[in-house]
Amino acid sequence: MLHFWHMATAGIGLLVLAYGITAVCFVGLLAAAYFSPILKKDFLYAALCLVISTTVFTVGVHDESVRCIAQNKAAVADALKGSDDARDAAVAEVKQQMAEEKLRAAAPVSGHNLPWVHAPARSVRHNGDKYNRDTK
Repeated sequence: MLHFWHMATAGIGLLVLAYGITAVCFVGLLAAAYFSPILKKDFLYAALCLVISTTVFTVGVHDESVRCIAQNKAAVADALKGSDDARDAAVAEVKQQMAEEKLRAAAPVSGHNLPWVHAPARSVRHNGDKYNRDTK
């Protein structure tokens, strides 16, 4: 639960501070406009400017978060594509090695390990549980 809370609130402190200061300033300007005998319009214009600037700030924060999410998705997609390509290459290499081993295993062996010397061909016949070699 603590890990989720840390992930959910990461980087939010500055936003809370910015909006908190804005809210305090807005309430202060409205109170000053209410209690001021001569500068009511000025305090209301200042409050309006504060609301507009906070709105612009909020739109910028939203756009930045959308951009960060898009960059994160693109980075994950690139990383997954790279790992998929590496896995495909590894699988192809293993298949090629297995095919070469099958070819080596299927090659006839003539009783010795010298491939350039060929032994005379002999037929092998199964007779019960014994093997008999005929030299016909």
